[in-house]
Amino acid sequence: MVDGQNGRSQLEYSQSKLQRRRIRAQPGQSIVFNAPVGWSGRIWGRTGCNFDKTGTGTCETGSCGSTLKCSASGKPPASLAEFTLAALDFYDVSLVDGFNLPMSVTPMNGKGNCSVAG
Repeated sequence: MVDGQNGRSQLEYSQSKLQRRRIRAQPGQSIVFNAPVGWSGRIWGRTGCNFDKTGTGTCETGSCGSTLKCSASGKPPASLAEFTLAALDFYDVSLVDGFNLPMSVTPMNGKGNCSVAG
C-alpha cells in the first residue's frame, strides 16, 4: 500500500512484468497494488503535472519527459519506493533521487519482519 500525502501528486510505477501506470493519489488516500513474485521496480511521485488531451505536458517534480506515460524514471527530485519481490521480499523508501513527496510503504499479509518503510 502506498499513501498519498498531496492532492497534486501522481504516482508512477515501472519496470518488468507490470505495465507502466499512472495513479492519482488524493490527500490521505492509500493505494494498494498487487505485483507478482519476481517483480522488481520503483514507484515515484510527480507533482504539479499539466498535460493536454494528447498526453503532452510537464510536471514540476518527478518529470519523465514531456509525455503523460513515462518511458524512463522520473527526474530528481523524486521520492522513490523500491521493490524486489521474490522468495524473500525487499522494499524501501529512498531519497537517493531527492525528496518531492512524503511516501510510505505498508506491506499487507506479509510474514516475518514486514515493517512500514518511509
